[in-house]
Amino acid sequence: MITSYLIAFAIALVSQNISEWLFHKYVLHKLGLNRDSFFHYHWEHHRRCKKNNNIDSDYVIFFMSGIPSKMITKEIFLMLGANLLIALPTYLFVWPPLGIAYFVVAWYYYFSHALSHASPRFNFLMPWHKDHHTLSNQHHNWCVTFPWLDWFAGTRVKAPKSTQRVS
Repeated sequence: MITSYLIAFAIALVSQNISEWLFHKYVLHKLGLNRDSFFHYHWEHHRRCKKNNNIDSDYVIFFMSGIPSKMITKEIFLMLGANLLIALPTYLFVWPPLGIAYFVVAWYYYFSHALSHASPRFNFLMPWHKDHHTLSNQHHNWCVTFPWLDWFAGTRVKAPKSTQRVS
């Protein structure tokens, strides 16, 4: 039983890494450029992070008050949608351990990403994602939770040591 859950989590982590890289690059960065797009909120997020050393006030306010901004609401609905389209059917019709793994990995992504933008104390969680938001060219480092596909695809770019700020 434990072996099946370990295999399921390995599959979920790898597939989630691939999907977040693709979604981030092609949906949030390409479709999000259009000001009328549902995904344009992502560029507002980039603007706040670039200005505030990776901190986004929407996440700070959300963690302090529990009140979600329009951006946070959109992200939560996207996460719920992903779980309804992927995790739930996988659990019900394919393999329950994989459905559970997809659910856990998706919410790990959401909360680790949110924490990394809510306080400088959490920048250690995803330094590659901080590089994504703080380097002058923000069209690299598409992975959020783990940089695996960025390494494989050659899209991982580290901030030069001289420009890294201690948070």
